[in-house]
Amino acid sequence: MWQLWRTRTCLLAALLFLAPALAQQQPATTSSNSTTTDNAGSTSTQTTTPTWRPPSELLSDSRLVYLYGQVMVDGVAPPSDSVAIESVCNGIARTEAHTDNKGRFSFRVGEGDTAQDASAAPAGTSHLSPLGTTGLSGGNAGTSPDRRLATNVGRRLEGCELRAKLAGYESETIKLTGRGPDASDIGVILLRRLGSAEPVLVSTTSLAAPKDAQKALRKGREDLAKGKQADARKSLEKAVRIYPKYAVAWLELGRLQLVQREAPAARASFEAAIGADAIFLPPYLALAVIEGAAQEWPRLQETTARAIALDPYGSPRMYFYNALAKYYQQDLEGAEKAAREAERLDKKRDIVGAWELLGSILAARRDFAGAAEQFRTYLALAPQASDATGIRARLDRMDELSASASGQADAK
Repeated sequence: MWQLWRTRTCLLAALLFLAPALAQQQPATTSSNSTTTDNAGSTSTQTTTPTWRPPSELLSDSRLVYLYGQVMVDGVAPPSDSVAIESVCNGIARTEAHTDNKGRFSFRVGEGDTAQDASAAPAGTSHLSPLGTTGLSGGNAGTSPDRRLATNVGRRLEGCELRAKLAGYESETIKLTGRGPDASDIGVILLRRLGSAEPVLVSTTSLAAPKDAQKALRKGREDLAKGKQADARKSLEKAVRIYPKYAVAWLELGRLQLVQREAPAARASFEAAIGADAIFLPPYLALAVIEGAAQEWPRLQETTARAIALDPYGSPRMYFYNALAKYYQQDLEGAEKAAREAERLDKKRDIVGAWELLGSILAARRDFAGAAEQFRTYLALAPQASDATGIRARLDRMDELSASASGQADAK
């Protein structure tokens, strides 16, 4: 197995260095994913058949194919927020479009150079490159362009499904295999609630906290804002002493202990927060930081798996730690899936280590071309990284191995 010992020290050093900062991060404000109907209640009688179609001139254009449809929540209402429409082709997911304010979507399946000006497209239309284009040929030279395009469209849709993606919801999937230019109407993709409609970033145990405990927590936060760590710690310890189920106070105390380089005490506080409120998400990430820095891979995998189950579409960092844990336990397939999900969710590309990690995973799986692609992306995102020289050397090695494997395949 390809052992990437050079990255181990760098990854773990990064975990130790970033631990205090990560643990102190406040949960980001998330947009509401509520599914209530409008005040007039008009959505309760809405039909489940889309009433919108792309312009007829687009549908009749033989050079391209549009897929279009609508997303509905629990079968009665469009989602209140924009929903990503994803294709999944041979296990690889990509975002094709987003819904408009009525839950409608469309996107083009066709040649890349046939896209029309985006300003002329209907709402909810995507002009991303065509679905499932990777590795597909352009057809036989002797075939007419229209027939060749139709064949290519069929190939692109082979083994593909379509789904909606919204945090806290489960989507039905629409199979696209065998779908051609005459089957553009996807119909309705249904979303169903998975318990809470959004990740739990506020602990419900706070509602039952006695007034003295609430006062102590407020005092602790005020002292923290003033930089008075010793006074803040006394107040936070008082809050959890008065009310041991005070998950938020345990979280604040653990963050302070982590800043003060007291990892064992911080671990105990984060575990107490989770014990007090098992669906309160922030303590899981803080605990994952500690477990990753301590190289406790089985525990890290368990912690991140629990958090991902609570919020499958929320934290790319949680998927990154999950991939890290699986990688060091030699579950390369599971590590690759988790790392790809971390990259997909990391829209701002803040977790650049995910690209290095996935490159390491793919190298271990002897996908040298894939590993090279990940290392290139990593260097593009972090050209001044301390390990950039080593990554460039590994990139050169991946290119060599990829060329050698390709040459051997051609010789057979």
